[in-house]
Amino acid sequence: MIQKKYQSQNGYELQTLGDAESFLAASLDFLHQNEDINATVISTAQMIMSGSTTFGIPHWFGAIRDKDYSLAGCAIHAQPDGLTVTEVDAALARPVFEWVSGSGIEPKRITSEPKFTDSISHLWKELRRKEIAMEHYWDVYRLDSVSDECISSATGTLRLARSDESSLVKEWGNWYAREKPTFLNIGDFFQRKLALRELFVWDDNGPTSIMSLSARTRRGIRISALYTPLQFRGKGYASSIVTEVCKRQLSLDREFISLSAQKGDPVERLYTRLGFYPVGQRKSVTFTS
Repeated sequence: MIQKKYQSQNGYELQTLGDAESFLAASLDFLHQNEDINATVISTAQMIMSGSTTFGIPHWFGAIRDKDYSLAGCAIHAQPDGLTVTEVDAALARPVFEWVSGSGIEPKRITSEPKFTDSISHLWKELRRKEIAMEHYWDVYRLDSVSDECISSATGTLRLARSDESSLVKEWGNWYAREKPTFLNIGDFFQRKLALRELFVWDDNGPTSIMSLSARTRRGIRISALYTPLQFRGKGYASSIVTEVCKRQLSLDREFISLSAQKGDPVERLYTRLGFYPVGQRKSVTFTS
């Protein structure tokens, strides 16, 4: 059910939608046009609709329609991800800022296409006196098939993480966060993924690398984290776990695997070597509390 409508000065109609079910009914076909890039938005709304408490309140959902009433963009807010906006014209930053602010949402984090993120976060800085704590640029990648040449180079095997490894999983998540500061508690994130059976390890006489999956969509799934402790690096474990997980997922009739990597992170070389190719860019801005 649509709660409110706002008409921007740019000729777009901004609709606030009452719940995740209404949001998906209005936007799912649009989101699936770029399913690899919009995987997180799709899965977040689906999890909220299912009653999952992974994404906390305040929940907020919006649709952006052009003069022909065709969907031109979407926006969603939930903790801890904050406000995520699909790719839209940066000229809509002020109307979207006024729209979201008017709904009582004060996001701790904003993610969108880089120009839009810069424009709208500037408004939160200038008009709401927000201070930026972190900025991250992300490259979005996609893999459609695994080359026969991508054979696991490391000794060991792929398996699901076990419940008796919960403490290790949390510790590795905390190490990950120290190397790559993030808005999310990665230790807790890994433990949630373990409980959901979405956390994999490469085992060579014990865990040597760890990887999680999330954001199942109509045709694909997303890699949401990959970590290899320092003492196990340089032995092919990361390449092997990514290759084997992707092979298994594509054998389940998924058409693609997607992921986001921080721009400039050395892990991008690993992904491109395995056949991932860029499909988009995102920027996130995290504000201080």
